[in-house]
Amino acid sequence: MFGVVANKQTLYWRDSETLWRHTLAVGETAEALDDLGFVLVKEGRYDEARPLLERVFALIPEDDDALCTMGVLLWHTGHPDEAKEYFVKALSVNPQHVETLINLGSYLLERGSTMMPSPSWNGPWTASR
Repeated sequence: MFGVVANKQTLYWRDSETLWRHTLAVGETAEALDDLGFVLVKEGRYDEARPLLERVFALIPEDDDALCTMGVLLWHTGHPDEAKEYFVKALSVNPQHVETLINLGSYLLERGSTMMPSPSWNGPWTASR
């Protein structure tokens, strides 16, 4: 019995996109929307990912994972300054969000900036030239 059920489930779990699309068909959650959006961004399918991430923000405006993913999407579609805004917002929600720290650091390095702790520590990092 369990073997039949497990075999059926592997049809949904064959890859991340299929899993998250199936999950959304069962019921829409911010996590499933964000995870599918992340998969699509990794594949360069930005036009498909953006509306999913926007739906995450309608459910959870300060979702740090979705904010970071939207930043990556914007960066890769030629909007680096908007991307930075999303990275900064994600870090205001979660200053230890590793992926966002890496992406913001890459953004700053690409622009010849360095990262250093803010003297007032009103945010996780500030840019310095």
